[in-house]
Amino acid sequence: MSSNRLTSFDGSALPTDSQLEVFDLSYNYISQLNGSVFYSLSALRELSLAGNLLETLPATTFAVLRQLERLDLSDNFFKSLPSRLFTSNRKLVELSLSENRLEHLPVDLFGGLRHLELLNLRNNRLTKLPAEAFRDQPLFTQLCLEGNRIVTLHAGFLKSSDVQLQNNRIVALGKLSTTITTNSTPVERLYLYGNEIATIEQSVFEGLPKLETIYLDYNRITELSPMLFHTNHALQHVTLSHNRLSVLRTNTFSGLGRLHSVDLSHNRLSALEPAIFHRSPVEYLNLNGNQLQTLDDWAFSGTNLLYLHLDANGIGSLAPLGTLLDGLVELSAASNRIASWQELCARNFSRLTAINLANNSLPSMVDGGCLERFLPRSSPDPVTVSVAANKLSEVPVLAGPIRGLDLSGNSVSDLGDGYQFRWYQQTEALMLRDTQLRTLRSTSFTFLPHLTQLELSSSVLEHIEEDALHRVKLQRLEISNSPLRTLSTLLLKGQTNLSHVSFANNELSYLAPNFFTECARLEEVNLSLNVLEIVHPDWFLGLEYLHSVNLEGNRIAQLPPDLFSTEHSLQHLSLAGNALRSITDAVFLADVPIKALNLSNNHHLQDIDILERNEFITRLDVSGNRLKRLTVRPNYRTLLANSNQITSLVLDRVAESKFDLEHLQLADNLLEQLDRQIFELRTIRLLNVSENRLDAFPFELVHWLKQLRTLTVSRNNIRTLPPLHEAARFKLETLDLSENPFEEPLAESFLSACVVENLIVTVTE
Repeated sequence: MSSNRLTSFDGSALPTDSQLEVFDLSYNYISQLNGSVFYSLSALRELSLAGNLLETLPATTFAVLRQLERLDLSDNFFKSLPSRLFTSNRKLVELSLSENRLEHLPVDLFGGLRHLELLNLRNNRLTKLPAEAFRDQPLFTQLCLEGNRIVTLHAGFLKSSDVQLQNNRIVALGKLSTTITTNSTPVERLYLYGNEIATIEQSVFEGLPKLETIYLDYNRITELSPMLFHTNHALQHVTLSHNRLSVLRTNTFSGLGRLHSVDLSHNRLSALEPAIFHRSPVEYLNLNGNQLQTLDDWAFSGTNLLYLHLDANGIGSLAPLGTLLDGLVELSAASNRIASWQELCARNFSRLTAINLANNSLPSMVDGGCLERFLPRSSPDPVTVSVAANKLSEVPVLAGPIRGLDLSGNSVSDLGDGYQFRWYQQTEALMLRDTQLRTLRSTSFTFLPHLTQLELSSSVLEHIEEDALHRVKLQRLEISNSPLRTLSTLLLKGQTNLSHVSFANNELSYLAPNFFTECARLEEVNLSLNVLEIVHPDWFLGLEYLHSVNLEGNRIAQLPPDLFSTEHSLQHLSLAGNALRSITDAVFLADVPIKALNLSNNHHLQDIDILERNEFITRLDVSGNRLKRLTVRPNYRTLLANSNQITSLVLDRVAESKFDLEHLQLADNLLEQLDRQIFELRTIRLLNVSENRLDAFPFELVHWLKQLRTLTVSRNNIRTLPPLHEAARFKLETLDLSENPFEEPLAESFLSACVVENLIVTVTE
């Protein structure tokens, strides 16, 4: 009986002496239940009342349900519950109280529930739990306390392998109760991220011998005591990112024989003391986003580092790491101050598969210097190398099997006869974005026989020879951000493996009708942000694998009727930002399966009736046009129609069709009222009707939209809200009421009884 819009339920419809075992009343509008409503359901094992409007329950509501094993009371409006509510439900195994307004729990609420294994209290308003709240539960398989307002880590929470306390308000981790013994805590994973933890006592984790993973990221931790985890010998993974650590002390992570992953990114670390990881075989270490300027291999002694991330520090040299670099599989030191190749050439990167040195100050080495020894020729696995955004004017001579090379953001201006790539015989991917290349010649890629991916952009690229790509068999090609006006008809000759091609953001005004003829495996074509005025129907003829076409930001004023055939099946088609005035004759828009269609910002488009014949569109964007009316069809999941002249909205009621609309945006239109039928579309998650001419809004119907998370009604002419108790309450993540001329304080309206995480209003003096 779920999702039937029931406003009440008294049990009279249920047969007496029913043997019913599963009963679902979820997602209705029930606000009250009497204490005897389930008296005829003594055999019931599963009951769901989730997603109703319940604020309280009589203590006897579940009294006869002695066989009940699963009970879902989530997503209601409970502030408190009777202390003996579950007294008769001794067989209860799973209980969900999540997404309510619970501020406290009676000490006896879970008394006698010795079989309770899964308890979900997520997203309530609990600040603490009674010390004896879980005295009758030996262990939980899952205990979820996420998203409350708990300020203290209590020993009573540690009765599950997964303890979920993330996104609370815990300010410190202090010593736990002495009743916690080394054999009494099953905790394997402890989730504490998103709290307000600033300090951690050294002994706090001593009673957690099975702890394997701990998440302490997004807190305010300034310091870690040495030997903090010295008893947690099962510890494997520690995350401390996004805190305020400035120094790591000796022995902080020492003696942990199973520790393999530590994330310390985005702190304020400026110093690493020696022997931090002594006798801990750490393989993955993330130090991105700190304030390190120097490194010392003594800090990492005892580790088995395979993956080292040092991005966005102030490191000037990697030389002090010494032999530590030799065993790495992956090294990332982007956005630092490294200015010399010499220290890298001295190392033996025998296991390396990826190195990222982008955004440093590495210079060119005309004669190659030591670079031919940088990577061993005998390396079993090809390496991906990024030296983007350095000070290179020529292609560096890197020996060894290199799968991918990123030279973007350097001042490389000429590839010559391609001889610079002689060391890159095995390279498959080459990135040359934001370079100074002026010409691509027929010989540019002579020494890259295995090249399958080429990404290139240059603000001064003037010419590409027609056979520049004939020596390679590409799968992915991108040539963008250049002043190119034309491309040779033969440029893609022989590119039978090409699946993705982009010529975006150039100045192309013409492409030959047969430009893509030999690219039979094309899946994605991007021709956006050029100056094309004509779209030729032969461009896509025979491209049966094509699923994405982007033509936005051109000057197209008319579409041919047969641009695509019914043999095509498009996931995405964008014609946004062109000069379309009418699509009436574009028959393909009615016949061809298209899932996502973007016609936004054509500015003069007034009629999209032809789209009503296309039952495949699930995402439609027609914002920034001149539409005066809009039809919502059952197949739409996302409908964007901002900045039009819409005065009316019509729901296309096709017989027995179910609407699946999730996002509806109608901002900046001329709506004077909102059709009540919109509130029958139960799947809506986002509704935006800002900047219209609404004098009123049917807030009393919002509770019908059970999935709604964001409601925006700003910049209208709404003056009043329903008084308290005159409209059913609802829950939202965001409600934007700003810039409306309300005549009475919002606190006196029904909103004071609703649950809104982010309320946006305009405050006037």
